[in-house]
Amino acid sequence: MTMMTIWSLRTGRPVPGFPPSRLTEEELITFWSDDALQATHNGRSHSLDR
Repeated sequence: MTMMTIWSLRTGRPVPGFPPSRLTEEELITFWSDDALQATHNGRSHSLDR
């Protein structure tokens, strides 16, 4: 749970209100996706500092 809490604080995404094992594949991908990496992949520069 600690990793999810840290990621939530870093990205601003809320931690699910139920056990992570109940998340669907799509919900997991959405939660763990990194907007900064996606922006870089699309050719846009984006700072990792938030």
